[in-house]
Amino acid sequence: MRNIFEKLVNRSYIIPIAEEQREIIWECCQKLIAEITVEKFEQLCMSFLFGKADRIITTEIMEVAAELSVSVRIPQALNKNVAQYIISAVFESEEVDDETKAECSLALRNFLLSLKSEQIHVPYPEHLKNGVEFYDNHYISMARIKTPNAFKLTPDILQADSMDDIQNIDLKDCFEEIQYYCRIYARKQYEKQMNSIAKKCQDIENSFEKAFYIAEELSNQEWDYVDENPIGSIKRLLTVRSSKVAMQRIKDKVTNSDVYIQQESIHASSILLQYMSSNQDSLNFLDDVKLSPIEFAVALYYEFVFELKQEENHE
Repeated sequence: MRNIFEKLVNRSYIIPIAEEQREIIWECCQKLIAEITVEKFEQLCMSFLFGKADRIITTEIMEVAAELSVSVRIPQALNKNVAQYIISAVFESEEVDDETKAECSLALRNFLLSLKSEQIHVPYPEHLKNGVEFYDNHYISMARIKTPNAFKLTPDILQADSMDDIQNIDLKDCFEEIQYYCRIYARKQYEKQMNSIAKKCQDIENSFEKAFYIAEELSNQEWDYVDENPIGSIKRLLTVRSSKVAMQRIKDKVTNSDVYIQQESIHASSILLQYMSSNQDSLNFLDDVKLSPIEFAVALYYEFVFELKQEENHE
């Protein structure tokens, strides 16, 4: 990651930053990465992509520098590059737990919908690849149902009338087995829900309304990883292959339909949900962005999942 730091923070400028100042910025960045929160990560993304919340970099670096008892000056032109470095480095850091990385990955993925607009450009997009992919890789590993090393409850429990009939088994030793059965059951119930959603979809004519309904339904699950391949499920349910339509038209159609649900609280990274629920001038760049029903559903799905995770974190 040091090479990326040097490229983004030093080599991008005609006049190199003094080595001493560069080292201080590097140390400050490492501290910020280790203490990253999802909210702070969203602010960094806004600074990097839109030039908003631009003072966060200067403010955070200055605060960290004060804690380290050092002095640092950051040219304002450097803010976006420092933000991009921190965003990239979060996913490589051993000091950031996987759940935080997964939520930051969702936020980054949601923000990057903005890149479909010709008005938004980022330098070195290749450095964002690991961050975008982290959530999907994390999801795949978490969704895998592991077979227990030993089955202690079966077959005895299949023949028992009550727990009294299997008193010789300590349930504390059966956690993996019980979890295995619960997850298998959750998958079976999910299959029934999928059938119910598919039936409901038959009554929804507009493909973008259908996409909204599917994304909202599939995102709201008791077990976050119940679907081994949620994007595949979206594609199976959204059988209509319509052409791409400008977001302004999609918004007008969906928000005036019966399937639309107004979100009470929307985070900064859920730019599509924000766009759908308000008339913020700052999001007008999405008006002419064209999405297919599949692209619309997938983008919404990730935003719904992110919003639910933030809601759970604040309960």
